[in-house]
Order: sequence, then C-alpha cells, then structure tokens
Amino acid sequence: DYEGARKHFMQTYVLQPKYPNLDRSLGMTMFNLKRWKDAVQILTKVYERTRDIHIYYFIGRSLMELGESNRAANIFQTIVTNVPTHAQAAYDLATLLDRVGQGANAIAYYKAFLQIVEKSKRKDLDRAVRTARMRLDALQKGGGK
Repeated sequence: DYEGARKHFMQTYVLQPKYPNLDRSLGMTMFNLKRWKDAVQILTKVYERTRDIHIYYFIGRSLMELGESNRAANIFQTIVTNVPTHAQAAYDLATLLDRVGQGANAIAYYKAFLQIVEKSKRKDLDRAVRTARMRLDALQKGGGK
C-alpha cells in the first residue's frame, strides 16, 4: 500500500527529518504512486547527495512519464555512457529516440539493450525484449511505425 507508506514517511519526516534514507524511500514511493513531479523533486535531492545511478534512472523515468523527453534522454544517455550494462536505461533511451523519429540512433540502443539482456540472461525484461525486437525489425526494414 504505497499511499499508506507515503503517509508514514511524511509523518516520520516531520518527527525525524534526518532519518537515514527516508527521502530515498519517500521518492521511490512517489514514483510507485505515479506522482512523477513529486518523485523528480525528491529523488533529485537524493541524487545530488548520493550520486546513486539507480536513483538517477528513476528521475529519468519520471521525466519520461511527464513528457520531458529531452531531459529524460539526457539522463539515460549519461547512464548508458557510465554504466553500459544498464539495460533499462538503454531500452528507455531507444524508446525515446524511436518516438522522436531518430530511427538510426534508436536501432543502436535497441541492439545494445538486447545484447545486455542476452549476456545477463535476465528474465524480468521479457516483454521489453519482445518490444525491442519488434521495433528493431520495423526500423531496420525502414517501416518505422
């Protein structure tokens, strides 16, 4: 129950604002509640303090959901550059590039995503793998959409 968790975190914050990782937990709860603006605001503060690449990814995802494609793409590009095995960032970057008609660039990131997943043998990304293969096939055939 993310809404219950949010209320709990807010109450704890009032009583103990310096409680370890409270802001991280609150930010991720906001993300799971799809409260994207709140998630960006809170997680940005966490990222500035920790430089945690996973937090940075969730900022990018939140921005993507808010329609801030350029900012999200910049974040995903930074992540993929610094952590080339970050499958989700590669997939999300490919998806954003695909949406804005940058097919050639999207192809490169769809391929990178598929290679990462193949090497890691991750099963939790099966749906994204199917979508990436379908989009890659369409883009390579020149169909795009």
